[in-house]
Amino acid sequence: KATLEINESKGMIDLYLSDSNTNKQIADAKVMATVKLPNGGKIEKELMGMKMGEAVSYMNTFDMSKAGEYIFGVTVESGKNTAKFKFRHIVK
Repeated sequence: KATLEINESKGMIDLYLSDSNTNKQIADAKVMATVKLPNGGKIEKELMGMKMGEAVSYMNTFDMSKAGEYIFGVTVESGKNTAKFKFRHIVK
């Protein structure tokens, strides 16, 4: 499972990953995000894993100063497994 938290004012995204069968958090993944911007452009960045207390978050900054729709395509590689997630966020 993947949960994406977005802080527009800081331009920060945090991705939290857990195994859908065991609900155990995933702390050893390689995570890449491709973001489609409101103007049609794309940005690709690696989301770096950081431990914050007991939680592990994969994060990076993105400029979300323009109003419109942002589509986050996220690829997660952990061990021999690869998963893809898509998130949509609208900035007003």
